[in-house]
Amino acid sequence: MNTDHLKRELQSDLSASFPKRGFPYQKVAALVLYWTEDDFQPPCKDEAREVKDLFSTGLGYDTVVFPIPSTNSRNALEKAVVDFKYAYDLGSNLMIVYYSGHGDPDDKRGKAVWAAKAVGEPTIDWFEVQPHLENASADVLFIFDCCHASQAAKNRRKGSLELLAASSAGGQTPCPGKYSFTRYLVDELQKALVEKNGLQVDELHARINRRVMHTTRVTPVHFTLRPDPAPSILLRPHSRSPSTASPLGALTITVSVLEPPSRHSIQKLGDWIKRTAPNSISGIKVDRVVDLSGSLRDFLLDDGKAGISGRFIDSLGPKDKGLLLTDLNKLSQNIVDARISETIQVAGSAITTSSPEPNTAADGSTPLGSSIFQKFEMTAQKLFQNVWNATSKHPTFQRGDLKTLQQNEVAQQAGLTTTIGLSLLARDEEQVPDPEPKFIPCEDFIHKRLLGDNDRFSLATKNDQLVIVEIVRYLQGEDGSPPQSMKAQFPKTSSFLSRPKPEYFQILRCIGYTQDKSEGWYGLAFSIPEGSSTHSTLEGQFGQSPRVPLEIRYRLAYRIALSLYGLHSVGWIHKGIRSENILFFHKSKNNDKTSALDQPWLFGFEYARETGQSSSQQPEFRMNRLLYLPPSRWGTPSAKFGPEHDIYSLGVLLLEIGFWVNAEKLPGASMKHIRKAEDAQAQFIKSAGKDLSHIMGTRFAGAVSTCLKGHVGERQLDFRKDIIDILEGLALSE
Repeated sequence: MNTDHLKRELQSDLSASFPKRGFPYQKVAALVLYWTEDDFQPPCKDEAREVKDLFSTGLGYDTVVFPIPSTNSRNALEKAVVDFKYAYDLGSNLMIVYYSGHGDPDDKRGKAVWAAKAVGEPTIDWFEVQPHLENASADVLFIFDCCHASQAAKNRRKGSLELLAASSAGGQTPCPGKYSFTRYLVDELQKALVEKNGLQVDELHARINRRVMHTTRVTPVHFTLRPDPAPSILLRPHSRSPSTASPLGALTITVSVLEPPSRHSIQKLGDWIKRTAPNSISGIKVDRVVDLSGSLRDFLLDDGKAGISGRFIDSLGPKDKGLLLTDLNKLSQNIVDARISETIQVAGSAITTSSPEPNTAADGSTPLGSSIFQKFEMTAQKLFQNVWNATSKHPTFQRGDLKTLQQNEVAQQAGLTTTIGLSLLARDEEQVPDPEPKFIPCEDFIHKRLLGDNDRFSLATKNDQLVIVEIVRYLQGEDGSPPQSMKAQFPKTSSFLSRPKPEYFQILRCIGYTQDKSEGWYGLAFSIPEGSSTHSTLEGQFGQSPRVPLEIRYRLAYRIALSLYGLHSVGWIHKGIRSENILFFHKSKNNDKTSALDQPWLFGFEYARETGQSSSQQPEFRMNRLLYLPPSRWGTPSAKFGPEHDIYSLGVLLLEIGFWVNAEKLPGASMKHIRKAEDAQAQFIKSAGKDLSHIMGTRFAGAVSTCLKGHVGERQLDFRKDIIDILEGLALSE
């Protein structure tokens, strides 16, 4: 369904209601200066180009780069400055001049002189060029990364002129590199763009100061050079329309609705936004209107929309076809139920007294409305998963036409392109992108505590952002190098983990990988949920939270199983489904740990790989890991690791959740009961059929038995029907 006209109507309605205000400049331009030849290693031009990219791409400013030549330097620079001023000198504009190079330490007049090298020519009397900009009508910001940089500070008569200098008039500044002023400048500006959509220069100065206090001890300086007091210059993206953000920030919101988008529903949404928006909102930009269920219907039911001849649903087998038609009918029924629920809630609110009904939630919504909304979300999610499952195994797309489908407009609107990209990477039809995956030197991480030999996860900071690093140790070769297989696979795994994924994968975004060669480990670094400060594992929670409500355990089991289902659906296997690899994140050490137990995150990717890739035959003799494996994978494996082995491991994990103990404490898991590999499997199946039913119910126990008996095999359809659907029903039954 094409929704462009609905987007335009909503945007027009909202744009007329919100004035464009907040950012003070009509245009911002930057002039980036460095010497064509200098004596720094690395040269200043490397960092200067990073500044150029930040200004032009990150902030959307007009950016002019001028390498200062070694001959006729003064005249060439003066011409570049005059041309820059001529192009951008208007009272409504901001002009930025950035310089990286030497500042002359021997100038007795206390005036700014620039030099290409520490000793000798060429030099430029910048103090004679600067007046061109001091008399400008536009606001001016000087950013100088050189020694004695603050010598450029001079008052002006009109407009705002600010100087952000790497050092005072008598100070030295670090050379280009890890601790340079420009390095901190770029890092802090990029961070501010993510955190608050920009910042003022005085705040930028304070941030850089905090960084250098712990490293170089060379204090940057900031001057506001104007006759009257005024707020510091604001640096904020200019490529974004003023109507998209308030003066100090921006917020992206996704609004989910319980009916397909229509002119009527869009008008109601616009009226609601205009009626309830606070005064601090300066503008709203509508990125897109998406009809996910409608697009999936189009993909299935319209001729040629799926990139094949005829209707996609008619090209499927009877099982898949029946399943998808059932999902479509359920989705339609949920929409009807939601409309009925909305009527009930509105009618109820008209007669509500000051005392709420016993079944009313704290936020005023009724359990009926909450339950219907949850069912709608799960049904829509299930439809998407089943459409993708049918698409990924379809003969047309097995032959390599999946790349073509990635460009299909209806597939894009239905949200299929994310899973297509992940599947292409698994099939080796899409190369690992450059520069992704990102390698991050281990020195860039500041770990919260010293790493022990057995630590597998470590909270650390990178550029003042809290991340978690998954540690993967390896046996070093004679030259200290890792195994070749790991060296080849790790970048690909990192690339997979760094790509966008559907939420139900329950996998955090990987920001890159690292390596500590001296200690012999690789690390995968992940962003963590906002506001989190601590983490725990499911294995640890068995002891820390001995009493966990049944409904939380049902949701926990469902989300872990669905995460594994998602991985398998794009052609990846995990090979490490264990309670030690399920993590939770908490806001503080003292808060209730059980509150996060239905929000698990999947880790343990040291052996994760594509389904078709060769499997390691490395013997495994650690009992705490063998218990999660079927008999064919004990000791020296007799079978290649496949999806069915992941599902067996899931069965053991579900047993743990049911009995709320780790695998080694499960009934029958002790060594006295296990004489051979088959004994563990038999004991677990026995426990699932007898004791687990009493604790978790027969449906949960039946799903566990299916995993352990290996009845699912490699078929995603069976995984969905025999395990996921059962756990989903339990998760919704509270």
